[in-house]
Amino acid sequence: VTDDFRDAFVRTLRVETVDKVYFAADSAERKDGEVTTFNYGVYTACEPCREKPNKAPPWRVKSQKIIWNGKAKTVRFHNARFELFGLPIAWLPIFEIPDPTVKQKSGFLIPSYRHSSELGHGVNVPYYLAFSPTADLTLKPTWYSKQGFYGEAEWRQRFNNGWYSITAAGIRQRSPEEFSARSSDNKRSRLMVGSKGEFKINPRWTFGWDVMAQSDKNFAYRYGVEGYDE
Repeated sequence: VTDDFRDAFVRTLRVETVDKVYFAADSAERKDGEVTTFNYGVYTACEPCREKPNKAPPWRVKSQKIIWNGKAKTVRFHNARFELFGLPIAWLPIFEIPDPTVKQKSGFLIPSYRHSSELGHGVNVPYYLAFSPTADLTLKPTWYSKQGFYGEAEWRQRFNNGWYSITAAGIRQRSPEEFSARSSDNKRSRLMVGSKGEFKINPRWTFGWDVMAQSDKNFAYRYGVEGYDE
């Protein structure tokens, strides 16, 4: 460690941030008081089990190199492997996410794994776009081994008296016959558009809606005004 603590090297390091994000590594280096590099590190936001601290958390990212840049507020992973309950489900050569101190920033979110007999194996890698402190868009592309590419996007906006969201999704399935003939999912093309919202009219009354339309001509909706008397 240097005299001003801006540079350091340590072996077998474990870090817990105030936001309950955990880093662990075989070794780590810190340079200029801003950049910390974890070698053969692990990153997770799941608190270790107190009874079994060595048990694999629900999810974690194992990476050959994790670079935490305190100035840019980013965490970059090199040669990373995403795990669920200790089982590897996805590998990425490099990706970057906001560091634990950032509450809103555009970038890739943690990928996820999905599986079903009709869809096959699927990997979802969402991307978050922050347009303002009150408006954002999340893109959620997923590739399924049996059905192909599934796209989903969600727009959200918040106001002083409420919020609303709009979600659109679609897929052109490669093997719709995997679904039951009586199922509404047994179609080549499937599209969906939905919206939810809730606004306070005054301290006693609230107005909201929950609507959804699908390509099979099904339409569902719910809206109303709620209030109470003192």
